[in-house]
Amino acid sequence: MHGDPTWVSGTHEHRASLNRFVCATPAKPLWDRRRGTHHPEPWSLAVQSWFRRLRPPLPASEGLLLGMVDDDVAAACHFGFDTSWEQFIVFAIGTSRDVQRRGLGSEALRLSLDILDQNRRRLEMDCGVFTRIHRSNTASRALFASQGFEYLGVEGDYENWVGTTG
Repeated sequence: MHGDPTWVSGTHEHRASLNRFVCATPAKPLWDRRRGTHHPEPWSLAVQSWFRRLRPPLPASEGLLLGMVDDDVAAACHFGFDTSWEQFIVFAIGTSRDVQRRGLGSEALRLSLDILDQNRRRLEMDCGVFTRIHRSNTASRALFASQGFEYLGVEGDYENWVGTTG
């Protein structure tokens, strides 16, 4: 994957690209007779599966920002309102294995937060932005912390984080 991504809202035309999206290393679970099925970074495999299961167009309460290079998803961020329409949530964010560590995750998050802030202002809402991060996912913790998110606490394997818009 070469070149800078073009940032677009996910539509039904992106379903095939989402189905090919690979952000986990390795791309599939491993198997051995002692451990059975396993993955060294199960959170990255969960994010990859999250995006592959999405079927745009999404409901009005959600957004899907895609960084496209040619016909491939280089980076993706799925975000939206909670079920009560009172808070924003970043559901998932991922960067293709081919372009990781080039700042595309940070760009996707920043652009998504801009969209969320525009919606917050348009709807005259006063709310934070929440996300959940697997406690072993140091890259995501660093990404969200760099955008001003703060750690709230842990529930099981996941940490809750909150940020503000605007």
